[in-house]
Amino acid sequence: MKLAVVSFVVLVFVLTTKHVTGKYGKQATTAIDCMEPAVEGQKTELKCRISGTVQLGIFWVGPYNKERVACNYLQRICEPSGEFPRGYTGVIDSPQQNTLIIESFDAKTDAGTWSCYDGWGGPRSYCSKLSESQYGQQQQQQQKSVVFTPTIDIMLLREVNVNIPFSDPVK
Repeated sequence: MKLAVVSFVVLVFVLTTKHVTGKYGKQATTAIDCMEPAVEGQKTELKCRISGTVQLGIFWVGPYNKERVACNYLQRICEPSGEFPRGYTGVIDSPQQNTLIIESFDAKTDAGTWSCYDGWGGPRSYCSKLSESQYGQQQQQQQKSVVFTPTIDIMLLREVNVNIPFSDPVK
């Protein structure tokens, strides 16, 4: 009896899953580009390249996993989310590219990880949008680590004794 109940539950799950994912199982893949660092208080853009046919619509999600803009699956209109009714504009450049415009970059709300994707559950792509000052700090930290690495390599080379055969060039 237990086996029959378990078999029935599995069968219902498989049929339901196939029904739900049948139409939306081939969501488009995306690649996001955060472009250049942003200037505080000025307009900046992010680009979302799309491969495949959009099934559910392109969604733009900003830092703290907050949806900012959603573009419909027909790729005709983009709407800001209810939580962020102003400050963000979605533009459909072509079926293969959407642009998110941040009207006035604020590092407190806009700096961080952004993603674009075709509907909830679709594969996401990510990038990190930084302000110019954050980008400058990141570059300084990377330069410090690059300077430190060769010093370690030189110290390691001093510890290695290598015997190289020497031949007399005068012969």
